[in-house]
Amino acid sequence: MDSFDDYKRSGEPGQYNNHFITKLVKNYRSHNAIIAVPRQLFYDGELIVAGNERILNMMLGWEMLPNKNFPIIFHSVIGENEREADSPSFFNRFVY
Repeated sequence: MDSFDDYKRSGEPGQYNNHFITKLVKNYRSHNAIIAVPRQLFYDGELIVAGNERILNMMLGWEMLPNKNFPIIFHSVIGENEREADSPSFFNRFVY
């Protein structure tokens, strides 16, 4: 986006040419801790939490959380990647 003039910001944060870019900046599903990284890396700080606080915070303090104030658990999954025989591969959808 930095190399094409029409996609570049026009000075102020959040000011883009709306003929080319529509930015969805309200997140209704995720806790603030979850959107902190994309907010910083991809949204120039514009991504905001707009969901129901009661729902977004309902898992805080849950006994299984390693950090009771951070509602994310990372765990591994052991399994096989499966798909139906007539289902095209993800990479076959694109023409190079």
